[in-house]
Amino acid sequence: MKRLIYFIILILTCTTKFSFSQKGLKVGENFILQKSKNSIFISAYRPKALVEKAIYSVNEKSIYATDQISRIAIVDTTNTIYLHNFIIKSLETIKIPFQITPKNIFLTKDHIFIGGEAGKEMLIQYHIQTRKWFSLEIPTEVIKPGKAIDDIVITENHLIAIDNIVTPKYLLFYQLNTSSKLALSHIRKLKANGAYEHISNGRINSKYLALLSETSSGYAGTHQHISVYDLNDMQRSFVFSISLKDKKTSPINDFAIVDDNLVIATKNSGISKFKIDEAFFSKSQNKSALDLNEEVSPALIKYDFYDKSNVINLTSIPQTNKLVFTIAQKNGRLYRRILSVE
Repeated sequence: MKRLIYFIILILTCTTKFSFSQKGLKVGENFILQKSKNSIFISAYRPKALVEKAIYSVNEKSIYATDQISRIAIVDTTNTIYLHNFIIKSLETIKIPFQITPKNIFLTKDHIFIGGEAGKEMLIQYHIQTRKWFSLEIPTEVIKPGKAIDDIVITENHLIAIDNIVTPKYLLFYQLNTSSKLALSHIRKLKANGAYEHISNGRINSKYLALLSETSSGYAGTHQHISVYDLNDMQRSFVFSISLKDKKTSPINDFAIVDDNLVIATKNSGISKFKIDEAFFSKSQNKSALDLNEEVSPALIKYDFYDKSNVINLTSIPQTNKLVFTIAQKNGRLYRRILSVE
């Protein structure tokens, strides 16, 4: 397979584990895959093959994103952004002028968005063409000690920032535009799944928003949850949960939504898939801070199993129903397979 490779070395130490998949962009063909423990690459899909376009050396805690068209952005612990155009081979270094501990980054052709733990800021925006920075409005409900923006996704009209850690948690909706500071549109309180809940990742498609989280208590032990919200009516939701108290249960490494399918990658049991059914959803009636998601009955779920390997990442191929799943072998090497989800 012919490979077009541009190699750039950036040794970075950042604050969160990167998530490879499905943040809502639908504008280009490029996506990020893990190449090894300390490297990633920009890839594009060709019939029955993956093309490598650029390789980057990174730390396991690095955070980065691509605009799917021509750029990748990477943040280091000195609050410096490395914005690399892998088409014309240019590198721009951008210093973040705000007090923020970055936890995630989102890149479009016009903007860089960074969410994180509050220093003085929790969500910031950089306009690439004008090189102007903006601190985005955070509502008073979210300005509390310990709060953070832990992930960012977009719809056709909104950027959605996912609030984390301290209960109650919120989704923050900002009106998208191409040239100026984003305005806060509205907020939505999230339902809870248990005590000490921590949200780690969000996934979105045209129908659903899904959130991976973990709860822990001395009595119940540790649980992982995938909460699925109906984008047309955010009061409608359900949660798929597993208990890690049972040593036979494989932890969830990653997940994706393809059409009406929820695809789950686990540490020791490979990939499973089930159809999202209308019967799973319940509508919120409780207006208190203890509004809980309703867990879908395991009896309603019909699984399809694809692989029994240690799948560490699921990555959506833009504009398709295909996923790349990255498998970690016992010797530490990684290899990839392509799955069409029907």
